[in-house]
Amino acid sequence: MSSEVAKEESMESDYDDKTSHMPGSTVESSKKKELKKFDFVTKDGEHVHLTKEQINAQKKIEEEAKAEATRCEELGINMDIPLSKQDPLDKLNDLANKKRKHADDIHDYFKANKRLKLSVQYEDQLPGLDDHARTFNSLLLAEIDKRNLNLLKQMRVIEQLRQ
Repeated sequence: MSSEVAKEESMESDYDDKTSHMPGSTVESSKKKELKKFDFVTKDGEHVHLTKEQINAQKKIEEEAKAEATRCEELGINMDIPLSKQDPLDKLNDLANKKRKHADDIHDYFKANKRLKLSVQYEDQLPGLDDHARTFNSLLLAEIDKRNLNLLKQMRVIEQLRQ
């Protein structure tokens, strides 16, 4: 009988506590920890009380919204127009045209520089004079060799013919 009495006493002692504590249980105590609340005033003049967790959640949402806005800006997506009306192929076409125009501008720049360099090298001579000198160079040298002139005279004759 003593064991029965001991069981009853142990059961009564369990129910005497205001909270039951079982190992491994998820039962919370009735004494909850008071959360610190911060008072914010909105534009309308209303007072809003938020906890730290709510403030942190709001900050995360704001950061995600900013990141999404920058991503959309980089891709050239206008958020005012629905995405269904924004054709991605048109966007790619515009991007390709911009790149092609940029490449053409670079090509034109180098082409203009090459023309300028050539005009400086030839000092704006007519292209026909230089072409004729190259074409008839072998004939002139052959005639000079037949006359049996020395090398210095040959060079003078060539210079005179080029001018």
